[in-house]
Amino acid sequence: MASDLRKYGRDFLRWVDRGLVEHTDEGALLGGAVMARGMYRVFSAEGDLLEEKSNVVPTEGLNYFITTGLLGGPPVAQWYLALFSGAVTPDATWTAATFPSTASEITSNTEGYSNPTRVLWTPATTITQPIATNINNLAAFNIVSASAVTITGAALLSSAAKGSTTGVLVSATRFNQPYAMNNGSTYLLGYEVQLLDV
Repeated sequence: MASDLRKYGRDFLRWVDRGLVEHTDEGALLGGAVMARGMYRVFSAEGDLLEEKSNVVPTEGLNYFITTGLLGGPPVAQWYLALFSGAVTPDATWTAATFPSTASEITSNTEGYSNPTRVLWTPATTITQPIATNINNLAAFNIVSASAVTITGAALLSSAAKGSTTGVLVSATRFNQPYAMNNGSTYLLGYEVQLLDV
């Protein structure tokens, strides 16, 4: 990822300035040459893959990548996965400030998940390709509910606090189907982001 940022650094800035960023089902296409793409993976408690779903990398996320990778902006040390229950489809205008209310983020510790914060995304720290993934260390949400919690989508943000409106939103997706999770179950979530030279 870093090599692609260096390779296309000036182009990135020009593409954003000229509005040459196209949001597609696969990810964000930058200037027709580089694609930022992410994928969420939902697993059963037994480790079976239930769904793969591509994401939206909103403008706020693309701006973060450019500012941090090319302009010397401060990097975020840790990222967090959040769940939501709204019947909404993410788009390029979503931000960390609007995410909790727009998506109906699941924030309750008694009718949601018992983890005290959004769940830390822990990708491998060494990469050989421009891919960052937590596939070997999935995020585990410990579901608590008197009946069931319905999960419709997920997002990756820089702020740990459930319902926080600060920080950066770099990714979000709505799953193909809602997941009704019962009390005591575990919701396992993987996420990867990749830069591609297209």
